[in-house]
Amino acid sequence: MTLRGGQVLFFHPDTAMLRIKSGRDPLLELLGKEKQSIIDCTMGLGSDSIVLASAGHRVTALESSKLVHFIVSRGLQDFDSGLQEVNRAMKSIQTIWTDSLTYLKGQIDKSVDVIYFDPMFSEEIKESQNLSGLSTLADRSRLTEEIVSEAKRVARKKLIIKAHFRDQVFEEFGFKRHVRPNQKFHYGEIILEEEV
Repeated sequence: MTLRGGQVLFFHPDTAMLRIKSGRDPLLELLGKEKQSIIDCTMGLGSDSIVLASAGHRVTALESSKLVHFIVSRGLQDFDSGLQEVNRAMKSIQTIWTDSLTYLKGQIDKSVDVIYFDPMFSEEIKESQNLSGLSTLADRSRLTEEIVSEAKRVARKKLIIKAHFRDQVFEEFGFKRHVRPNQKFHYGEIILEEEV
């Protein structure tokens, strides 16, 4: 779909496919071996949700942009990746058109294992061409104390965030930062329940 300004938005799991084929992913490493129920509060183009679902996790992906939700949801159902297990994983993702705060407020306490956030980066990563079509439609809302508080109430085990390495969101909300040398973004986590 062509947007104003000539940008194009379409679904393609290219980044997710590369991550799946690599056999090692830092997001999956934060989750460990056990299969988890996960709310992806910022679906976007769906790459993280696809990687999570391909590893066997049960994913509910939230997207506040109606157009992005429509295009990505259709893509998850209809796109043929050429790999049966990836196609199954994409189809297993439950997508919901809503903002994360509204959704979290409607959930009961400790009803999901992990809540994941990947808000638009505070600083643009120039090399990230796959996000160019998304930039005009993306929800640029910052994480808030209210969203983090609701996420802590709803999640049983942990909250995970992905953010630009210069972003202060880690320190602001108490996420333990996992530094990735020579990478433009880091992951952070708030552990709510220690694994035995």
